[in-house]
Amino acid sequence: MYGWAGQRLRIDLSKGDIIKEPLSLEYRRKWIGGRGFNSDVIYNEVSPDMDPFDPKARVCFGCGSAQRHCGFPQPDG
Repeated sequence: MYGWAGQRLRIDLSKGDIIKEPLSLEYRRKWIGGRGFNSDVIYNEVSPDMDPFDPKARVCFGCGSAQRHCGFPQPDG
């Protein structure tokens, strides 16, 4: 439960704002990992008819709880 440092970053590319959002232990246990966190954001913050190029659209990046890394090369060993 500590791989995400207990928070997520919300970055507004239009304004250049970066907000650290603390995640409660209850939330982290409910959604478990980047894939779950991202699913929650997409489900609750994006309407099904939203234009993908709308400035309010969301783009999510996150690691799943079973992944060794987030798609970035890691040295073995």
